[in-house]
Order: sequence, then structure tokens, then C-alpha cells
Amino acid sequence: MRQKFTLTLISVALSILVVLSCCFESEAQAQTQSGQSGGIAIPKISIEMQDGSKPGEVVGAMRILIILTILTMAPALLITMTAFTRIVIVMFFLRQALGTQYMPPSQILIGLSLFLTLFVMRPAFVQINDNALQPFMNEQIGLEQALDNASEPLKKFMLSQTREKDLGVFLNAAGAAKPKTALDIPMHIVVPAFI
Repeated sequence: MRQKFTLTLISVALSILVVLSCCFESEAQAQTQSGQSGGIAIPKISIEMQDGSKPGEVVGAMRILIILTILTMAPALLITMTAFTRIVIVMFFLRQALGTQYMPPSQILIGLSLFLTLFVMRPAFVQINDNALQPFMNEQIGLEQALDNASEPLKKFMLSQTREKDLGVFLNAAGAAKPKTALDIPMHIVVPAFI
């Protein structure tokens, strides 16, 4: 039964794709025949490797590389530096307490946890956007300053959710000196203590 439903779903999706491609193709042919260039434009994507003779060209390429790296690491950052993991655990405990093994489904619990995380983390994300991301994108501050500005709200959130005993364990394990204030603790110690 499931296989039949899956095959039906796949065939419907393929049919929709064929119809859409025919519509775009016929519209593109009509525009070509009438000489119009308006309507739906399909973007051209190209990747080139050239020598960078100006420092600005290299900086632009490095900026794209950094942004792609951050996007790649976004799931790991979401899990380790936000309230997401704690909310997911509570949701799964709540489902078990209700005595239902599969209702609501895990995908729904993950989705709810994601939106609750965005709600809980909104003040920190707004500070990161205002103090780090926007000034960096407007070239008002450098990358190192942007990372420092972005880490401060996250560090405050994580420290508010971390026990001093856990921080002490990781400070001792790293062989770090006792900091003057909690915000002086490096991120490589705050993150595992928070987790």
C-alpha cells in the first residue's frame, strides 16, 4: 500500500514538473518569436577562476567563502549554541509522558522545537544582526570584530544556562586561568560547558 502511494506521489510530482517545463518552454518560445525579453527570466550561473590583481577582488571571494562556510556550519551551530537541543529533549519527554510513541511525529516535534528556538533566541539574533552582521556587510567593521560582536550575545545566553561547576570543569581541563568576568571565558570553553 505504501509503495503504491509513494509511486503515485512520485508520478504526480513528475507530471507537475513536465507541465511546468512545457509552460516555461512555450512562454520562452513565444517571447523569442515576438522579440520580447520581459517575463520570466532564468538566471545564468557561471563559476570562474581568475587571477585577482586587486585586493578588493580577493576580499570579495574570501567573503563568499566565509559565508558559505558559515551556512555549512549553521546546523551544528544551531544544535550546539542555542536552546534547540534542550527544547527537542523536553518535547520528546513530553511525548513519552503523554504515552504516545509516534504522535505527534518526530518531524513535527523538530519543527516546533525549531520555531520555539527562534522565538527564544530572537533577542540574541537581533543583537548579532545589529552589531555584527549589518556593520560587516556595510564594510564598517572587519571580520574579526564582527565575530567578536556576534559571539557576545551568544556567550551571554549560554552562560545564563550553564552551571558554574561545568564551567570550572572545562576551565581546569583546558588549563586556562580563572577569568575576571564570565564574559572573559573563551568560546571554546563556554560551548562544551553549555552543551
